[in-house]
Amino acid sequence: FDKADLGKQCDFKNIKIPEEAELITTCYNETSTGVMMENADVNFLRQKHREKLLAVDITSCAGAVDLEIENVDLWYFSVQKCFGLPAGLGMLIVSPRAYERSLSLAESRENLAGQWQWGKLEKPMVEKNFQTPQTPNVLNIYLLAKQVERWNENGGLAELINQRRKKEEILNEFISAHPNFDFFVKDEASRSSTVYTIQASEDKIKQVHDLCAQNNIIVGKGYGSTKSTVFRIANFPSVSVDEIEELVHILE
Repeated sequence: FDKADLGKQCDFKNIKIPEEAELITTCYNETSTGVMMENADVNFLRQKHREKLLAVDITSCAGAVDLEIENVDLWYFSVQKCFGLPAGLGMLIVSPRAYERSLSLAESRENLAGQWQWGKLEKPMVEKNFQTPQTPNVLNIYLLAKQVERWNENGGLAELINQRRKKEEILNEFISAHPNFDFFVKDEASRSSTVYTIQASEDKIKQVHDLCAQNNIIVGKGYGSTKSTVFRIANFPSVSVDEIEELVHILE
């Protein structure tokens, strides 16, 4: 199979999808390396593989980027990133086509999902006053509703994107001008707008974490082989323009 190097995007135009594959899965915004797809990449996969189901992980960007919802069968994310909520609640947006396929697989007994079959999930919802198989994460569902309500009252997704872009300008200018820092993702088109991965020498990375800790700020570490040479900044809605400016001032 094809494999992309860390910090580089997959070659979607030349990737080989087996004929027998029914489901294509991809990650729109990769949290550990800061590589992000574009809507054009998703649209290409949709157009080239219309007969297959397409699932896209948007955990690190849902709520901060404009997505073309109708082009994907399954969008899924959790709420601890851009939504700024406690971990432990996952969201799944299912297209009619994926829903019908799931029903078909259950009826033919090819997908033995147990209590998680759509029919078994829907029956108690209808007959037993919106009951679920297990006690749901009630607090986080409530908090999610309040967060979305707050966002909508303050301009909705358009304003969230506007704020994200303001912070992008600050971070891009800062990283480009800093003598010790560089973008881990070299291709600007593949560079995440919500997870900044910044490369530096090991001693500079240590200085960054120490300096931030002294100022009651935590920045993310790299993953795996990049742990000691990369630090990460979250450009999520829950991080304000003022907070990004404060971080940049400290690191300058």
